[in-house]
Amino acid sequence: MKIQNKMTKLINKFGTAIIVVCLLPFVTMAQQDEEGDGSISDQQVTVITEYTPVIANSVRIEKLPEIKDTFDVEIDFDYDIYSKQQSTTYNPEPLKAATLKGEPKVTMENGYARLLLGSKLMINADLYYNNTRSSNLNWGIYGSHASGHGKLDNMIRDDVYAGYNKNNIGTFGKRMYPEATIYGSLDFRSTKHFFYGYNTEGVNLENGFIRPDTKSNFTGDNQFQRYNTLSARTMAKSRFYNPKAMNYDVRLNYDLWFDVEQNMAHYLDFNLNLNKRIKKEIVGANAGLVVTPANYLSVSPLYVNMSPYLAHYTDNFKLKLGLHTRSRFMEDSSAYHFYPDIYIEHNIADVILPYASFSGNLQENPIHKISRINPYINDALNVSDVNIKQHLTLGFKGRISDEVQFNLNGHYVKAENQYFFVNDYGNLPLRNRFSVEYTDVEMFKFYGELNFDFGHNFNLRAYGHYKLFTSLQDIEKPWHVPALKCGLYARKWILPGLNVSADAFVLIDRYALVPENNNAASLVPEKMAPAPAVDVNLKAEYAVNQQLNAVLELNNLAFQNYEIWNQYPVYGFHIMMGINYSF
Repeated sequence: MKIQNKMTKLINKFGTAIIVVCLLPFVTMAQQDEEGDGSISDQQVTVITEYTPVIANSVRIEKLPEIKDTFDVEIDFDYDIYSKQQSTTYNPEPLKAATLKGEPKVTMENGYARLLLGSKLMINADLYYNNTRSSNLNWGIYGSHASGHGKLDNMIRDDVYAGYNKNNIGTFGKRMYPEATIYGSLDFRSTKHFFYGYNTEGVNLENGFIRPDTKSNFTGDNQFQRYNTLSARTMAKSRFYNPKAMNYDVRLNYDLWFDVEQNMAHYLDFNLNLNKRIKKEIVGANAGLVVTPANYLSVSPLYVNMSPYLAHYTDNFKLKLGLHTRSRFMEDSSAYHFYPDIYIEHNIADVILPYASFSGNLQENPIHKISRINPYINDALNVSDVNIKQHLTLGFKGRISDEVQFNLNGHYVKAENQYFFVNDYGNLPLRNRFSVEYTDVEMFKFYGELNFDFGHNFNLRAYGHYKLFTSLQDIEKPWHVPALKCGLYARKWILPGLNVSADAFVLIDRYALVPENNNAASLVPEKMAPAPAVDVNLKAEYAVNQQLNAVLELNNLAFQNYEIWNQYPVYGFHIMMGINYSF
């Protein structure tokens, strides 16, 4: 490019010189005309058009000169970078350790006390005391008292004293270790009942016999009873997180029962469960031993249990296949019973959960359990074992929404030697005690439950039991067992500090065995009430402050002296009020 520019400048210089040389003669001639006669001033010039200069002839250089160099430059080189570490120093400022701040812990009280007083001279009192929040220890003590001293009309319209007295005191403790949990408790329960449900019609009483219609008269034989039970519970259970470890659950329970007639019975129950996970299955076995000696029994039975099983548990499916065996030994006699032990459950989309089971059991009936079911039994009543040969269950439970849950199931039960309570019209003059009758039964049971849970604002639970006995071999009716029992519980917050709750239940179609025309030798079935037994209760609780609540209870709003056990009406309408205090 530089060479080309130089050539262009040179040509421009030479071109200018040549033009000057060519024009020089004409300039000279023009000067001569000015000096002679034919000067321009003497000539006439006529301008036809405007003067336009034109180059008559010009020569252009068509191509620029080029210089061809015979030396070719070839670019051939590599980039090589040689790294060398430079020593540097960097001292970052240490960061402070992060801390997680959770919500403040709610203050926990150590104890709780309740005292209610009401009509019928009733007293209800409770006291609980336990340790506060702890990661590995839980212990506490408790005590309760409930009594009533009112009167009501019995079978023969005596305004009779219908008192009771219940007391309970105990302590418990639980210690949690990294690999095990240990639990223990000690409990003493004492209940006193007066046999006010007597009927003296058609009974030849001894001369001078006084009906015990007042509390001072309930001092003779067979007119009151007090049952006492001392219970001890122990448990040790593994807490292994390793699925390959052997898990265990060991329990030892003991009950000492005695009454005012110096009757005494022991109940010792030992149970051991061992299981281990093998891949996705659990292999285990239950083993147990039950001993029930009593001073009023000539022979005490011994029960031995052994129940191996195989289980498969996942989040949505549970399956247990096992065999339950129970043996009973009494002196020279022994009996062995084998029952299936099957359970299956399947979770379908966290909405509905169908389940089914098939099992059986030889059920012992120790006196400390029977006296809690019916406190008006004969002294030292010995109830035989019930052989539940088949117990089949099929049900569904789940949720309609987050606030609505349900549970529906049906049962088929086939049992031998099932017991039912009947009035003892034999040796007792007042005929106000209960004995039992036995029969083989086949029955269907249906249960339904519906729960509405709207948090602290509103809760509602409705349930129902229906029993259909398809076979009763030796008795006419299932004495004292209602065909239908249904109930309702509701709780509602009316104000921020006031909540109201109500519960009610209905008993339909119950029968008892009664004398015909007051003749104890002739007994016939009779409905315990022509109309269903209805009980409605209402409770209101108001929070005075965080620790103190005021309580008001209205009980038996249906004003019915219905009977749970024949000849024993319950209290009618009564009011209770008091306080709850936490500390």
